[in-house]
Amino acid sequence: MIILVPRRKDRKAVEKISERYYRGDVKVMRISDVDIESLNDFCIVLVGREDKCDVCEGPTLKVVRLRTARVRNCHPQEILWAIEVGKSRFLVDVARVEDEYVFGVRGFTEPRPGSDLYVMERNYLASLGVELNAFPLVHHFHDGVEHIYCGGLAYVFNRHTLEVRRVGPVEDMNAERCWKNLERSLDAKLRIIERKLRGLDVVVPWSGGKDSTFLLALARKFCSKVAAVYVRTEDDPITEEYVRTIAKMLGVELVIADARHISERARDPEYLRTRMCTRDKMAALYKTFTEHFRDRVVLVGDRISESTARSYRPESSVDWGLRHMRPIKFVSFAEIQAFLRRERIPLHPLYYEGFYRLGCTFCPFLDEFERRVLARVRRSPPWAWL
Repeated sequence: MIILVPRRKDRKAVEKISERYYRGDVKVMRISDVDIESLNDFCIVLVGREDKCDVCEGPTLKVVRLRTARVRNCHPQEILWAIEVGKSRFLVDVARVEDEYVFGVRGFTEPRPGSDLYVMERNYLASLGVELNAFPLVHHFHDGVEHIYCGGLAYVFNRHTLEVRRVGPVEDMNAERCWKNLERSLDAKLRIIERKLRGLDVVVPWSGGKDSTFLLALARKFCSKVAAVYVRTEDDPITEEYVRTIAKMLGVELVIADARHISERARDPEYLRTRMCTRDKMAALYKTFTEHFRDRVVLVGDRISESTARSYRPESSVDWGLRHMRPIKFVSFAEIQAFLRRERIPLHPLYYEGFYRLGCTFCPFLDEFERRVLARVRRSPPWAWL
């Protein structure tokens, strides 16, 4: 990612923040030193209150104006927050034009760090009395609250309390045009991602979730050699069958690392509370990497909407003695849906039942809605996609 600022002293102030919070991974440059139209990366333009800025925004370029006269006059924490807000806009910027949404331009959504956009492809809230249109757009917040747009804001849903509040009418939207507009925003980002991935030999840690599935499909399109590693932490026939089916569909090498001892240890609440399960899963994953794929680049499906820690992680780093890349940090869930829909690659079936994120079934971070979905699915698994 690149951050552009007006002056040399502004650049020095932002470079200190990059070193402290982003491990120096963010490149900071003066606006006058670059041809903005030729930049082939995600870019945030930071300007002060009195700075002139005639930059035209788009899906990969955002302008954030600070409250102080100059960037360098702003408190470092405020600059950091402004950067995080700008990054959030890569995911959630959307405007309404008559009966369609236009993605990648500033509109009605609040650019809050940790938020995301997705399309509710099936009305899994029908049992709660929710009626939707053909393109229900969901603005998901990190605290589990979701704003559901059907034209304007129609519902507010809390995934923890299961409370649904009707706040507006359900209006018809042109779903086909909305999907096309979403693809245009996605394609602008894919041009940047392709440049970073083209020709690499890679391995993808694959959970079967939306992010790693999307990344694996991108790797299949852009990279030279592609393999995926799935860590089996429990006897989960839905996920294992899904990864085997999609791996065969994509024609990629699949290695399964067995770590089912994690599900046995997960009976201990302290084991889950201290995140020892994550440590053991990572150990099994990287044991496989070092034994079979030491010469590969590890592609990680981190996105900034998942957590502050993942937002701060650099796009490129060396960890565990292996080179890592995180190329999809600024892609929204909605854009992932558009890509998989276009490529005719199904999501894991639990997403169609209402999951926002996929993890182990014993994960303590499941929200109440996901817990209820799991209880129902265990009685009648959603095998229809196979």
